[in-house]
Amino acid sequence: NTPNRIDYCAHCEDVWLDAGEWELIESVVGSTELANITSQPWQYRVNQNTIDKMSRDRLRESLGDDFEQLEDLCDWVDKHPARLEILAYLTRESRQ
Repeated sequence: NTPNRIDYCAHCEDVWLDAGEWELIESVVGSTELANITSQPWQYRVNQNTIDKMSRDRLRESLGDDFEQLEDLCDWVDKHPARLEILAYLTRESRQ
């Protein structure tokens, strides 16, 4: 087995396939569903996922070990019943 993937360039927003990958996609997805992966909503999700991953990677590199603490904090805030109040407090200029 050789690894197969759709190569995507976020800069030029182009995709390309290596030999045999188109046939593999058709056999796995089916030609009726193939149009879905080339639709604008699908392409938007791919672009957004790429941007999100790049942003997350930059932040992880910047924060180092503290990134894990930030993820824990985000999880806690997302689940907290007073989520909006916490976010408002965190984004205030002055928290004295």
